[in-house]
Amino acid sequence: MAKRKRPVTEELAARPSKRSDILKAARELFLEHGFASTSVDAVVAASGVSKPTVYSHFSSKEALLEAVVRAEAERLDRPIEFRPTGDPVRDLERVAHALTAMALAPETLAWDRMMAGEARRKPDLGRVFFDCGPRRVVAVLAEFFRQLAAGGGIEVPDPEGAAEFFFGMAVGLPLLRAQLTGGPDPRDASPARCREVAARFLRAYAPNRPNHQ
Repeated sequence: MAKRKRPVTEELAARPSKRSDILKAARELFLEHGFASTSVDAVVAASGVSKPTVYSHFSSKEALLEAVVRAEAERLDRPIEFRPTGDPVRDLERVAHALTAMALAPETLAWDRMMAGEARRKPDLGRVFFDCGPRRVVAVLAEFFRQLAAGGGIEVPDPEGAAEFFFGMAVGLPLLRAQLTGGPDPRDASPARCREVAARFLRAYAPNRPNHQ
């Protein structure tokens, strides 16, 4: 008697690692070559599965991209926290360095380049990536500034606005330079620049100033 062929759903359940293999291969190829320059055949070769197996998990290359981005959002959705130590100057220097190093990491730059190219076609995915990345970091910064203010180190009537301001000073131009010139300038994450970012922020949000616009 011929052996009954298992339905596709049973086949997928029996080989759960295949989906992970495909996602891992696609993630690496998308980040290295970009979405448009990565073919399904390349994903097949890198993942070690057949093309029918890829399409049994993902209906198209676009669906594969969506799965990769959403998997990355889940991976990034882990606690991050900046804790005040009682020394606002050193705390702000440390946070400025952490933000710059995070933004200029090769993998972060690769993600930003890829998503900048694809967000116009898939704005929903762009929002997912923005929410799990920059928006979440700014929210953590705002909470950090509330804690600094509670200790008297700064005065921040609008912590979210202050967080956007600090993020822009620390990350804005260095990130743009890295994206447009092929890589970061070592000076962008230097201790001297981080001290300057901290000093300028403190001048703007020093306690007991008569006005905080």
